Amino acid sequence: RPSNPNYCGVEACIETLRDGLRSGEKYFDFKRVLFIYAAIAGCEISNSKTERISEFIKQLDRPFHLAGDLDASYRAHTDSPNGMLLIAGTGDCVTIYRQSRPKRFRDSLAFGGRKFGHTLLYYLKHHPSRFAQTCKLIEELGASIETLCALSASALRKDNFVNQLSGILFDHPQTHSELEWLLEFMAVRWASIVPQQALLFELQDEDTLPCVLSGSFWNWEPLRTTFTQQISGYMNLSILWNPSIKAIEGAAGLGLELWNKKEYERC
Repeated sequence: RPSNPNYCGVEACIETLRDGLRSGEKYFDFKRVLFIYAAIAGCEISNSKTERISEFIKQLDRPFHLAGDLDASYRAHTDSPNGMLLIAGTGDCVTIYRQSRPKRFRDSLAFGGRKFGHTLLYYLKHHPSRFAQTCKLIEELGASIETLCALSASALRKDNFVNQLSGILFDHPQTHSELEWLLEFMAVRWASIVPQQALLFELQDEDTLPCVLSGSFWNWEPLRTTFTQQISGYMNLSILWNPSIKAIEGAAGLGLELWNKKEYERC
């Protein structure tokens, strides 16, 4: 279900939360809930959208904390106070953590999944011969090339086919080989963009930062390998990636930490 208010709108986000609470009542007694930690994509920065979502959560009459899913994704992989999070898939965002400096969120700097969809759309339309097998498979599946724009913005649609299209393309051997070239191109560019932003934090050569690769986009081995190889020439990073570790684990840890410290919003 859509939840990022920047893409689906605040009302759709709230409706998703409301439905989730209704479903959750089958598994737990809400009367026993003492604290709510809400990690929602797109809620990293306080604005009118997040304020409206906060107002909805306040109606639940529980102490709570609203944050984006970036914190949760990072904490799910490491407890280090220093680090860099690169999140792809449905988002284009680089978050750099420094123990002595505040968190910074920079949108649309990375080559995330959404940009992959639009970049692939461009090449399929303007260089169809290079992606002949990919175009053929899309046609056989009964999809349009424009559907590729929804590869990463699939939360905007309820069509399960769109949700699975990217996986279908990469599971097909002939299309996989065609798309690997594009993934490598994007990984190289991504690896050059990230260090430019890291320089803003005056990182020293001796710094070794945990670099968390979070999001389903990193499940594609060619992208992950190329990015890791490229960025090692720019920065001293400890790459952390595990497809089985979910952001919800980090959200639970952060929520417990805030609850113990009593650092949350009281209703």
